[in-house]
Amino acid sequence: MKSIEEFKTLLEHEWNPQKLRPGHPYVRCMSESDFFKNLEKLATTTKPTVFISHCMDQVGGFRYWHKIPLLNQVAQQNTHLKFVIISVNEFELCNEVIKHHFPEYHAVYWPLYQSVTPSEQEITRLFLSLNKRGDPWRQVLYKKFWRDNLLEKSYFSYLCEDRNYGSLYHVPTWEDNRHWADTDFIPRFMPELTGSWPEKFRTLDDDILLDQYNLRNFNFDQDPTWKVDQHLMDTSLCSIVIETDIGNPGVNISEKTIRALAMGHPMLLLGAHGTHQFLRDLGFDLLDDVFDNSFDEEPETYARFCKFLNSIDLVDPRDLIEARPRCMANRQRVKELNAEMHSRASRIVQSVFQRLRMWS
Repeated sequence: MKSIEEFKTLLEHEWNPQKLRPGHPYVRCMSESDFFKNLEKLATTTKPTVFISHCMDQVGGFRYWHKIPLLNQVAQQNTHLKFVIISVNEFELCNEVIKHHFPEYHAVYWPLYQSVTPSEQEITRLFLSLNKRGDPWRQVLYKKFWRDNLLEKSYFSYLCEDRNYGSLYHVPTWEDNRHWADTDFIPRFMPELTGSWPEKFRTLDDDILLDQYNLRNFNFDQDPTWKVDQHLMDTSLCSIVIETDIGNPGVNISEKTIRALAMGHPMLLLGAHGTHQFLRDLGFDLLDDVFDNSFDEEPETYARFCKFLNSIDLVDPRDLIEARPRCMANRQRVKELNAEMHSRASRIVQSVFQRLRMWS
């Protein structure tokens, strides 16, 4: 068994309701987002049913933390319903719910980068920061780069897309983010950013991945912008990454983070509280002796963001040059983690099938 997707296909084949003997429970295998979004409806199921929630679509942030108590309640009160939760997230679940914590799944992006080998080229830029989605934190980061004259020293884009696979250069999203920043965040936390803003959007010259994205000729799980422009990586010193949802109660790791790790690129990363420790536990070197990563320990989102911006000011290019060879160990670790992901998926599959036989 190589992946959760293959597991889903096998499960649907082996446990097709038309093949079940009398007394066998129905089995419904659902993506994590579909499962939790529809949990209230699923809880009204009257037939004996096993619900399997898989994380195939959940490397970008989990938004249903408030439903965990409901899941525990439903599992405890409805003995004819069984639940198997396979997730990159660590949930507090009751004994009646079978859980498989699957953090290795974050390495699912490795095939996008395995054939692209970092090479030694002349460094022409200090930072690399590509920001497609319109996000208030990323928009403030854009303003900081502009005010601090970092844009010309960096590969920096801010495309302000209103939603995933939505409209790029979306003026209402820009204005909403600007209003929040000017009336809330900046006066309270960073008055030095008070005043005018840069041009509404910023696009890199010759952005080949964006050109492919604009054709919209791809499946949503094969976004061209998830790939890597090797020239940008090879000629810049450090990736600046703001993850999908830095205020999320749980860690979310997307392709942005895995891409920098897989390309052996030094990275200053802002995510949800505890993101750095999560990655350290997976075996990654976040260059704690090169960057001031103490912001990751700050639980309050606004304060953590401020400390993150301050850490950018402390970056020393000389330290980054010396650290680049170290980062190649992160590339090897992504490769290893991808192999571990497949092995772990196989073990999870066997465990789930054993449990299904027990319930039949």
